Amino acid sequence: RQALSLAINRDSIIRAEYSGMAQPAQCAPGPESYFYNPVLYSSFTRYDPAGANQRLDEIGLGHRDSEGYRTYPDGRRMTFYLNVAGSFGSPGIVQMVVDDWDQVGLRVIPRFINRRLFYIEAMSLQHDLNVWMGNSEYLPVVSPRYFVPSDTSCNFAIGYARWYYKGGLYDDPQSLSAGCLPPPPDSDCRKVMELYDQLCQYSEPVLQKQVLSLIHI
Repeated sequence: RQALSLAINRDSIIRAEYSGMAQPAQCAPGPESYFYNPVLYSSFTRYDPAGANQRLDEIGLGHRDSEGYRTYPDGRRMTFYLNVAGSFGSPGIVQMVVDDWDQVGLRVIPRFINRRLFYIEAMSLQHDLNVWMGNSEYLPVVSPRYFVPSDTSCNFAIGYARWYYKGGLYDDPQSLSAGCLPPPPDSDCRKVMELYDQLCQYSEPVLQKQVLSLIHI
């Protein structure tokens, strides 16, 4: 994920699609938010294809085929689909991102599909990558789905989200039902779930921030 983010030329996208009237940022609370963290807000947003290539090489994806695309150990080309629901992603921006990933050897095919089909496939854990809008960064504790896999509308780690939503942290029997996947106990994902549950014990923003400060960026 770090490599994919570093490979995106956000400045080029902003010039082409937004007439320069924006700035690179992560899906994170902005400067107007009480929960703003400048490190998180700008993490991995710089355009650094060399850094992206290095990270991909370091995790064992350094082998390429004759056309320069990265391959699996058995020599098959790695190919992913970027799923976009209806109008929730500009075709121009999606293509620019795909072209940027192409430059670091990743074969990604954009796929614009009906919103209903998008949901069906997402719930079936069929998506490699998908696109959605962000709209709860200002106050993430209200709707944490972009930061914590907390329910099935988060569009990532949906198996973990089902487990959490059905009480997995508290050994609820429902969390053992089909489609629920428990995150490893020592994983970052599990730790963030636990911290979010701690945060929900407080209504005062200052105490909520103290809990969030335990997350190491």
